[in-house]
Amino acid sequence: MKLFNDVARDWKDERNRIIGHVTLSPPINFDYGDEGFTDDLAVVEVYPSMIAKLNFVGNVFDLGSIVVAELTAWVEPSFKYPKSHLLHFFGLVSDNVFKPNFKTNVDYNNIMVVKHGSASNPTMGRPNTVRASVRTYPIDGQPGKMSKEVCVVPRNPKSGPLSACGDSGSAVIDGIGRVSGIITGGDAATDVSDCMFVTSINFLLKRLKSFGIEGNIFSACC
Repeated sequence: MKLFNDVARDWKDERNRIIGHVTLSPPINFDYGDEGFTDDLAVVEVYPSMIAKLNFVGNVFDLGSIVVAELTAWVEPSFKYPKSHLLHFFGLVSDNVFKPNFKTNVDYNNIMVVKHGSASNPTMGRPNTVRASVRTYPIDGQPGKMSKEVCVVPRNPKSGPLSACGDSGSAVIDGIGRVSGIITGGDAATDVSDCMFVTSINFLLKRLKSFGIEGNIFSACC
């Protein structure tokens, strides 16, 4: 009843339910430009008056539901678990990290990434050197198209699915707070053979710049 009363009081007027508007939403493209990533992005401007400054802590990742011992066993030795459970973004993961090394055929087991989607709890996985996926959209009967993505696989055969429908657009960061990209899709034959596809944050920032937008994903709290 309290929730109903709050909604009726604060959200009955449609103007109070609008927190911003879409300023950029280019059509989806596959194998875009020299990088060949999936070009799937949108920019939403949030009205400052709709966000309480006291509640804004910047761009952070909530580690609250991840087992501390499980997390620290997979991240870099320098990692310190924040007392607030909020891991602040502070840098970018270079795309060079994920380039295949055909001489050694190294799988990047020493790198861990985490995500917290709107449809699933925080999960951890390992980026793989596989960089291509076929994206099929039933548009005008056209066949699926090849597009580059960073593939993230489960950290072990029993760690479970990495993502669920509805997680697209979630930030993917490494264990110390560097942003790797955003989720664009996933694939799974069973609950224990799941992979997650991530579009590089470097590519996305470059695309925003081509529209005259300087992306700042490291906003500090006010």
